[in-house]
Amino acid sequence: MNVLNQIEKENLIGTIDTEKKLINEECVNITNEKKWMKNCPTCNRIISYVNKYLLRDAINKKTICKSCRRHSTETKEKMSGKGNGMYGTHRYDTQNPFHGKHHTNEARRKMRIAACKRVLELQRNDKDGRINNVGLKEGKYFSQIEKNRRWDGVYYEKSNRQHLIENLGYFVDYYEPNLNIVIEYDEPRHYVYGNLKEKDIKRMDEIKDHLKCKFFRYNEYTKELKEY
Repeated sequence: MNVLNQIEKENLIGTIDTEKKLINEECVNITNEKKWMKNCPTCNRIISYVNKYLLRDAINKKTICKSCRRHSTETKEKMSGKGNGMYGTHRYDTQNPFHGKHHTNEARRKMRIAACKRVLELQRNDKDGRINNVGLKEGKYFSQIEKNRRWDGVYYEKSNRQHLIENLGYFVDYYEPNLNIVIEYDEPRHYVYGNLKEKDIKRMDEIKDHLKCKFFRYNEYTKELKEY
């Protein structure tokens, strides 16, 4: 072995022999590569860290190396699932017990209601202060339509909230309670090849049936307000 390499090896071993030599209270950097090291408390192997804070945390938690973290044979057997009745059963495609099944309309309604409650409880704190899907231009449009038609409805920019149809679990972009009028402000993503998406049609029909209201949609692309 090269004498220089032997000396370097002895110096390194002497430097990292114990944790007391590896670090002090300030977690001193011990290599030129700015690596912070400690010995594994189980096997005494060297573990490197990118900064002194991770090193301190590892010392406090008595972290062991990856080799020592390997599961025992007994643990692996428990994790393998051999004691599980579904062990070895494939859960994809037609063998999945839920394959081809869908939520009922009632289940979907309950899921929507729960989601709306979460929206109200956990308001999104983004830079615009919006909580759910609020179009960037819809506030200006609703303000203008109220001015022209002398309506007094609920919409986010004015009321800081959207009207919630609680029994259905739907927020609507604009609702005029005195006239029982709903307006949805549709960005281009609501249309496919110029046709309103099926899910939006279904949602609209549910709202109309529940509120017995007049329902309008404003197409942002064509600039048209149409009653359905």
